[in-house]
Amino acid sequence: MKKRLHILFMALLAMAVLGGCGADGTGESSEDTSSKEQNVQETEISEGPVYGGSVVVGIQQDIDSLDPHKATAAGTKEILFNVFEGLVKPDENGNLICAVASDYSISDDGLVYTFTLRDGVKFHNGNDVTCEDVKYSLERAAGLLDGTPLVATLQTIQAVDILDDKTVQVTVDTPNTELIYSFVTAIIPAGSGEDAEADPVGTGPFSFVSYTPQEGIVLAKNENYWQEGLPYLDEVDFKIVGSADTALLELQGGSIDIYAYLTDSQANELKDSFNVISSPSNVVQALFLNNDYEPLSDVKVRQAICYALDKDMVNEFVAGGNGTLISSAMLPTLKDYYEDLNDLYGTSANVEKAKELLTEAGYADGFDLAIAVPSVYEFHMQTAEVVVEQLKAVGINATIDAVEWNTWLEDVYTNREYQATISGITCSDLTPGYLLNRFQTDSKKNFVNFKSTEYDELWKATQETQDAAEKAAGNLPIFDILPYQHKKVGIVTTGSEIKKGLIRDTFTPVLREKLSGFPTEVTGQVMPGDDKEEITKAILSFADAGADLIFCTGGMSVDPDDRTPGGIRDTGAKIITYGAPVLPGAMLLVAYLERNGRSIPVLGLPGCVMYAKRTVFDLILPRVMADDEIKAEEIARLGEGGLCLNCPVCTFPNCGFGK
Repeated sequence: MKKRLHILFMALLAMAVLGGCGADGTGESSEDTSSKEQNVQETEISEGPVYGGSVVVGIQQDIDSLDPHKATAAGTKEILFNVFEGLVKPDENGNLICAVASDYSISDDGLVYTFTLRDGVKFHNGNDVTCEDVKYSLERAAGLLDGTPLVATLQTIQAVDILDDKTVQVTVDTPNTELIYSFVTAIIPAGSGEDAEADPVGTGPFSFVSYTPQEGIVLAKNENYWQEGLPYLDEVDFKIVGSADTALLELQGGSIDIYAYLTDSQANELKDSFNVISSPSNVVQALFLNNDYEPLSDVKVRQAICYALDKDMVNEFVAGGNGTLISSAMLPTLKDYYEDLNDLYGTSANVEKAKELLTEAGYADGFDLAIAVPSVYEFHMQTAEVVVEQLKAVGINATIDAVEWNTWLEDVYTNREYQATISGITCSDLTPGYLLNRFQTDSKKNFVNFKSTEYDELWKATQETQDAAEKAAGNLPIFDILPYQHKKVGIVTTGSEIKKGLIRDTFTPVLREKLSGFPTEVTGQVMPGDDKEEITKAILSFADAGADLIFCTGGMSVDPDDRTPGGIRDTGAKIITYGAPVLPGAMLLVAYLERNGRSIPVLGLPGCVMYAKRTVFDLILPRVMADDEIKAEEIARLGEGGLCLNCPVCTFPNCGFGK
């Protein structure tokens, strides 16, 4: 499999290569090996799932713990994902699905989670999963048993109560819309915490067979797995192979079948005889800087390093140009929260800018910098080699300190005794909060020692704002997404000049063009002139004929001869507003006509809609099309930002107009 690793300053492409047995899925996700393996002969991939057989999966590092509540390394979690399950778990697309639980609900105030256990779920030891097991697992992870929380996000749990033999209720102290993702935490047998390292027992598709330090771990098919038809394989052997170079040889020699960390060039070398698959990853690889180390404590120095790096060159050298360059800690896989920030420092080197910043910081002659790199990761090592050469161009004498994985975990991640490092971080629960939380000053995961009072306050404010919004919403959702509704539209074009043919109607073509972007059907157009009674009659006629929306065009000015507002009023329609604090569009009229049991919006459009690119009409129309009732106070609020700046290139709605 070919796997994309997203990087703070670049992204590299990791490859998973499948040989004797094939798999379908996403690179580093161990779920792929548990549920989608396919037996094949040699390099031929079968057309569909085949039951039976075994595969050997090459891994780069030893596991850090067989206890699912204590494991921290991403590689370990990928393996244990096959052995343990939570009340919920992510599917292959990152969507949250029920696992040990068959259903769950969250109280309106966000403080109570109620889980219903799935029937027929057994531990690998043959025992049924009970509410007592769930209670023990959650209390252990949250630190309620001995005061030591093992899963940081679950510290908010105040109590775990058993309601009946199938129902568990979890009470938390603070509402958090992302907390449900933390219930992926493994469910283990009650009281088994002390034995978890020696005898790990879960509910996953594969059960633990054996573990040999520095060699690997063997898993076997769970014959009693609750999900019918899974898994396909009888056995999976995770074998420690160390470097990608070694893995390449073992793939070629047939001693491993799957590997997820090859370089682009290595994968190309194997593509004719192996199946290579690529997919987006939830892993960010980056050059991380210890903010407590001088001179990296100076923001100008850190900025200088960003400018010094040629990310395009690194991408080309390490990933054959196939990587994804990002400039933030947010992952592109979190599409709703990701924003491309590559313009901040650029993707090519700016040596002069880097030197300028170093001079301002007092390091015109540069400084020494040791970059700790886990030696088992070829991507990291190759990246480090390029980075070292690029930093030399600005006077920074960087050296590579290749360390064993366990050493990296202890010295860099836990004790924070390092200067800089190239490694990866993962977003295991696929929530933005998981990534953003680690940069709080007091976060245990903040191994870069980032300290910002402003950031801490903003993070706190987001939580408080969220809580306030939830309280304000009460039993209602915080927001709704309303679809556009198909509308039958009637157009009433006023003005005696148009009726008599003295001037051409240039308004209606503009109106039709704007309506073309919405699901509308213009059922007719009438021209009653300036006769108020005829205007009223035309509006009512459209309403009786089934129109869902009526526009009056041609005359909404302050001219005393303008009879359109009076004609609308005489229909009996409720006038919401005649006038809006918006330019262009000050003379907008909004009314609702109750007719034949329906509420029909009637809009009197000012003349500016005909000639101005953006007007109040562009602010109102989407809401009308979604049946979102317009209120007078909402029109009044448009006064903040209600001025079109007539930008040379219109970017509406990505601007402040009417907001």
